[in-house]
Amino acid sequence: MAADGNLRIFPGPKPPDLNGSPGQEPVQGQKRDIRMSLENELGSADRQRRALVALVIFAALFLPLLCGLGVWQLNRAEQKEQILAEREERRTRAPLSGEWLSSEPGDWQYRQAELSGYYLEDRQWLLDNRTYRGRVGYEVVTLFRLASGAGALLVNRGWIPAPERREILPELPVPQGLQRLGGIVETVDRPYWVLQESPPEPGWPKRIQYADLERMRLDTALEIAPWLVRVEEGQPGALTTLPQATPMGPETHRGYAVQWFGLALVLLIGTVIAVVKTRKEKA
Repeated sequence: MAADGNLRIFPGPKPPDLNGSPGQEPVQGQKRDIRMSLENELGSADRQRRALVALVIFAALFLPLLCGLGVWQLNRAEQKEQILAEREERRTRAPLSGEWLSSEPGDWQYRQAELSGYYLEDRQWLLDNRTYRGRVGYEVVTLFRLASGAGALLVNRGWIPAPERREILPELPVPQGLQRLGGIVETVDRPYWVLQESPPEPGWPKRIQYADLERMRLDTALEIAPWLVRVEEGQPGALTTLPQATPMGPETHRGYAVQWFGLALVLLIGTVIAVVKTRKEKA
């Protein structure tokens, strides 16, 4: 302290600069920001490149598949046109007789047939689980003995509603005496799927899942011709005629083809847009 009483302060050591050297830290921060920005850009570009490669690979794999499905549907449409045209042409041919169906081998499906003979009222089958307009019922198949004595055929007379109680079977009256009727010839085939195989039932009529030719031959001890005639509306003994299931029409197949080709076009356009956009961003 000075003698004159005035307080004098001597300079001491300078306190450290907590912020570091002036100008040094901002430069380092800028470098770090630039480095992070470059890393982010490189990472983003790498991700875009990987996504683009994945999209191109996806398009290369699925474009041929989608186009192939479209071509397949067009081919199916052409096949269905041929099937329907052949079916219609068969129906315009001269009707076949029951004797011809019983004796001559060949493909007579969808041909017109004219039968002369007798319904056998005590030899009838009920094809189970047939519905019509929301109601459960049966299709009735009746054995038809040809008047010439050449054999017997199966006649599908149509649909009949089922009684309220399962254990009760419907009454199945048939026209008596000599009958002349016409119908469409069908094959007696096992369907693609069956709900459940039912055991043989005693008595008549017999309830079955489908027209099983071998089982019907065993039931009657007769040699039944391997054809079923579906009688047309208004024929003797005809019941309610069910609308026949028709195969998927050519128009439906063409609609599916348009959908497949449309998906292929969308995939192609999307891939091209993605590639062009990526190249512009790089430029």
